[in-house]
Amino acid sequence: MNEYKVIITYHALHSMTEIRDYIALELSNPSAAAGHLELFKSEIKKLSNMPDRHKLIDEQPWHDEGVRKVKVKNYYIYYWILEEAHVVYVTDVIYTGSDQPKWLEQMPMQ
Repeated sequence: MNEYKVIITYHALHSMTEIRDYIALELSNPSAAAGHLELFKSEIKKLSNMPDRHKLIDEQPWHDEGVRKVKVKNYYIYYWILEEAHVVYVTDVIYTGSDQPKWLEQMPMQ
């Protein structure tokens, strides 16, 4: 089994930072904020093995672009696979209660 290199885009890192700050500051729960980040990191690390185990998302045109997601608590981690290079790009982390197509439109594919 080949390992994949996992690259977290700046956009995804920014999203995770905003989530952490919201939970820590707005909800006044720094320990939950840290816990969310640890869970995100753990799930992202798992993408280095068999990243295609998660199905393609239904929304178009991202489905045709090969975008997948994994749910972590109340968030989706979006990613796509560059198979020929064995690279996984984590492109965004979005709250499940959000208007997904709206946020996906803002998600860069690199």
